[in-house]
Amino acid sequence: MSDICVELSGTLLNFRVGGIILSDDQILLCRLTEESWWYPPGGRIRTGESSLAAIHRELEEELEGEWVVASLKATAENFFDYRGQLCQEFCIFYEVRWLSDRNNLISKSHEVFCWFPLEALATLDIKPAFFANLLAQSNKPSCHFIHHDPNPDHRSN
Repeated sequence: MSDICVELSGTLLNFRVGGIILSDDQILLCRLTEESWWYPPGGRIRTGESSLAAIHRELEEELEGEWVVASLKATAENFFDYRGQLCQEFCIFYEVRWLSDRNNLISKSHEVFCWFPLEALATLDIKPAFFANLLAQSNKPSCHFIHHDPNPDHRSN
């Protein structure tokens, strides 16, 4: 199976899953060591793989601990520029409940993982840009976002 990530007409098309991993009043975020911004754990969906199977696989690859996928939280269409590459990303976010001790978090990947109090999110550089709005929609069973980063090459049709 291959990651669903292809370049079409100069735009990188990407299908990914993200976990909104909560424990009490804290959320787990990660970042690549070479980047300064944080994002929800997850990764690309593979061909022939459901989004639910992908979030389980990604979290098993990245973290040691006990967790349970609770429910679908949101779907999103995200248009952005990453290092000069136009990107169109389809992402499915699942709410995940962390069952292990937060102090014993062990990463099995090249990413840095950190727990943050929910009230601290406004002070962090988090991607995708709409993520804080997604968390604010917690009273809804699920929602859908269409987000265009401010970029003249990304226009709504």
